[in-house]
Order: sequence, then C-alpha cells, then structure tokens
Amino acid sequence: MFFQYERALRIFLQECGLDNSNILKYFEAKVAQSKKETSRDFYQRKIEGYLKKKTEIDKLPPFQSFYLDDLISFANAQGSSLNIDVIELRNMIMHAHELVNMENWNADNFIFDFASFEKFFKRALELHHDYKKVKNKVAFLQDFDETVSFG
Repeated sequence: MFFQYERALRIFLQECGLDNSNILKYFEAKVAQSKKETSRDFYQRKIEGYLKKKTEIDKLPPFQSFYLDDLISFANAQGSSLNIDVIELRNMIMHAHELVNMENWNADNFIFDFASFEKFFKRALELHHDYKKVKNKVAFLQDFDETVSFG
C-alpha cells in the first residue's frame, strides 16, 4: 500500500507540472522561513544532500530520491491536504515495530492495548483515504480535457 501511495504521489506531483527543482525551492523556502536553528539545519542538510547527489538523482524519475514525508509536506505546501501521520504507520511497519501493544508482554493471556490498536487503525484508515485522494487527483489530471470550460 505504501509503495502504491508513494508512487501515486510522485505521479500526482508530476501531473501538477512540478519536478525536483520545485521541491528543492521548497526546502530553500523552509530554510529561509524557519525560526528555529534545528529546522533550518534540517532543511539545509536536505538541500546539501540533494546537491551532492544531483547528477545521480537527475537520472532517476522525478521525486524518486525524496522521502515520503518530504513528498507529503511538499504536496501539502502546494495545496493538498494529506495527513502526515501516515509516516508514523510507515515507520512502524518498515522498522518492524509492534503495531499494537500488549497489556503485558510477560503474560500468556495476549491481551492487547485497545488505545494502541485505535491509533494503528486510525493511521491505516488515513493511509487508505489519502491514497484514494491522490489516485483520484491523478485520474482527474490525466483525463482532463482542456476544451472543457469551468467558468
């Protein structure tokens, strides 16, 4: 699901006429706007990492070398309303964290913590919702007929 979501998000950004240079400008704007030094340093490192590998990155499809959280944040800066919380779910899955906690890991009763299940389930629903949203936007942009007038 994450692979499909991330792929659809890259396609969506491309269909909006954006490319790697636009996300680099976004990072530069974040450096300029950040009031905290840690935030400025964070985005400055992203810029430096991109510039260091620019030759290799430019051989890849647009947005291929950027993290999912960067793509979501960038899409949101362009007017999308995607939920950044799906990154927590992605990290839990990719780093083999427990998705739902047990009440007591030492007990044999396998009673799980309902609050952690709710949090997991909510994030899973957010992922599916945002994936459908991006997929629908891509479908609309790819089928858009410029001869149609909206006003």
